[in-house]
Amino acid sequence: MKHIASILFIMTTAVTAQSVTTVIGNSLFNDGLALDAGGNIYAARYPGSTVVKITPQGTLTTFAKGFFDPNGIAFAPNGDLYVPNAAGGTISRVAPDGAVSTAVTITDPSTILFEQDGSMLVAHSTLNKISRIDTAKNVTTLLSSSPLNGPIGLARDTAGLLYIANFTDGKVFRHHGGDSLELIADIPGTLGFLASSRNTLFATGFQQCRIYRISLNGGPVTVLAGNGGFETVDGSFLQASFARPNGIAITPSGDTMYVSDYSSRSLRRLTGFHTVTGNPKRQSIVPAFRLEQNYPNPFNPSTTVSFSVPYRSHVRLEIFSMLSERVARLVDAPMAAGEHSVLFDGSELASGMYLIRMTVGAATITVKAQLIK
Repeated sequence: MKHIASILFIMTTAVTAQSVTTVIGNSLFNDGLALDAGGNIYAARYPGSTVVKITPQGTLTTFAKGFFDPNGIAFAPNGDLYVPNAAGGTISRVAPDGAVSTAVTITDPSTILFEQDGSMLVAHSTLNKISRIDTAKNVTTLLSSSPLNGPIGLARDTAGLLYIANFTDGKVFRHHGGDSLELIADIPGTLGFLASSRNTLFATGFQQCRIYRISLNGGPVTVLAGNGGFETVDGSFLQASFARPNGIAITPSGDTMYVSDYSSRSLRRLTGFHTVTGNPKRQSIVPAFRLEQNYPNPFNPSTTVSFSVPYRSHVRLEIFSMLSERVARLVDAPMAAGEHSVLFDGSELASGMYLIRMTVGAATITVKAQLIK
């Protein structure tokens, strides 16, 4: 039986000597980040086909291309970059010279976390599953089904415990082995990715446009940076703003954090984030708009899409192809506060991956759905 304990509130910390700066803006990436041994940053474009390389000084070059919606990239212990092709059903290996080859064929790879022995954990966001791939390429299922709900973030602490973060509902779990999961954080709205540094977790709040600090010793979840505004503005942590913070990577020394802004395609640099002073103050959790993972998924030919709004809002719910072509509009009307469900009939569409996009004002939430005929 799964054990789930909940966090009751989010708090904001007072900080000193902390800043957010933009390394490069309006560029060619918006998703997962990874750091090499030389301190260079690698960033994926989702949806898209490229991975770029960025020096700490902000010089950008195309590192490799030909991918199919690269997502949560990661470096292997030998220095090769591994790229999950969310729409391609493979994981690519990229050598230091940029040569690309297929490492593994596997459905819906979204994020990779390498273990010390060279094996890897893979999150499957649309399948609600975590897989393990050993060095002989044998695939086994580590976890599957509820409470996994669009799992996208993977990280380990210094004790080796695994943490999993859901994109769809913002929940973060500690894995205790078997199918035992402990809920340690409930980030408002959707969540981007997860990173661990000095036995602390950091998560990008994709929908709320904030960066969150998650204590692993039973302390509160805190807002580290971001004022909640939907724009790319530099400044001190709680004065700066983000435009859908998504990918996150932290240097081994723990002195620099990089975050990709999805909407502005910018790389942000945070420094001083391990320096915390002052007393925390209580902050109410912001009511969240939610778009649940469609069920069933994969589906043929129809699936149910559920969403909720905290107050009466005009909701637009649309279906897009991976080429950003709108193929269906399910909802475009004012909706009362509460939970709602609609049926998506894909009988006239070809098999493949589709994006379900919910728009409320300036807020946009997206989940992936796979139609298999």
